[in-house]
Amino acid sequence: MSGPCFTTFGYCAFIGLWSKGVQATRNKVFPINFFFFFLSLIKHATLVFRGLYAGAAPLIVGSSGKQAARWTAYTTASNALRDKNGNLSIGANIVSGICAGVSEAVFAVTPMETVKTRVADAQRTAGSGKGPSYKGSLDATIQILKSEGPGGIYRGVVPTILKQATNQAVRFPVHSMFMAVLAGEDKVRRANPLVSGLAGALAGAVSVIVTMPQDTVKTRMQSNDAKSLYSGTMDCFKKILRNEGPAFFFAGTLPRLVRVSLDVGITFTIFPLLGQLFEKAGY
Repeated sequence: MSGPCFTTFGYCAFIGLWSKGVQATRNKVFPINFFFFFLSLIKHATLVFRGLYAGAAPLIVGSSGKQAARWTAYTTASNALRDKNGNLSIGANIVSGICAGVSEAVFAVTPMETVKTRVADAQRTAGSGKGPSYKGSLDATIQILKSEGPGGIYRGVVPTILKQATNQAVRFPVHSMFMAVLAGEDKVRRANPLVSGLAGALAGAVSVIVTMPQDTVKTRMQSNDAKSLYSGTMDCFKKILRNEGPAFFFAGTLPRLVRVSLDVGITFTIFPLLGQLFEKAGY
């Protein structure tokens, strides 16, 4: 499983950089076309590997914390909201998803995304003399904390909470709906991790469409020059709407759609699989 997972991660990291670059750019220089983006990145990166995987380190480290925060909050909330028969209503599932989204946004996603966006943004402008220069994710974290304090790591926390809360409020109920379509009442099929993974991938795709505006604002707020450009989340939203139009809120939808579908599909495959393994082991 490690080989496919590493390959998938590498693809997700590359696609994530593309989508962040599209969202963070305020002009037409940054190529939106996937092929030309790839060629441009190779041409301007000092090292191809470094260019393709800029900002990937915090993604690796932060993903573990994100999943822990998400599933702990969701499991705790959903267990508390189940009826006497152990069933979870759609409303309760949505509330549980919101709890999961807020938890992961505060404890993992905001600092992880801030560092990732800053590193990718610095890589994009390398050699231009604009903005700070980072040796890597750890160096970026240290520089941000020194120059801006803890608040620098948590810049964009409001749109991140809104995005993650909406993400999980959509994903968990939609996953349940797709599970009902794909497996019905068949207990064997419902216990199949691949069926759960497919339902998760579809739920992830739906959540992307719903949360693209929040993600675009979040990415802008976490960029290197956001502090000098925007006074806050609403100011950022208004300036994007006024200067680039409503369509820009959906810039980078395709790469994010692919990345998130893979991410959520893998998550909903592995989580029940681990649950079955732990159950068999007597935990």
